[in-house]
Amino acid sequence: MTIPSGIIREDVLAALEDLDGGIEHSFGDSTKYDLVHKDRRYPPKAVVGLAARRVHGSVLRNDDFNGGDAPGSANPVLRDLGFTIVPKDGGQGSDGMTTDTQHIASTL
Repeated sequence: MTIPSGIIREDVLAALEDLDGGIEHSFGDSTKYDLVHKDRRYPPKAVVGLAARRVHGSVLRNDDFNGGDAPGSANPVLRDLGFTIVPKDGGQGSDGMTTDTQHIASTL
């Protein structure tokens, strides 16, 4: 399976809200890249997997599609929707932004 077409910016924003709210997902933290939105870092593959709910009818599974920068993977889809993707630098970056996982853990 590949990432379904039809995901829109609002789907991604809804996924970000869900991640901020601590939604359970099977994707884990990102390994090479983060999506940055409003001074927060998110795992791009989890974002796309959750954002696909509207067009796919359910959350995508981790093995349903590829993360990373290759064509058809999570990062190009998110960039095409106007989101910023940055290389991961090991948790809290020099910019002081925290990863989604760190933020959620700090709010529990």
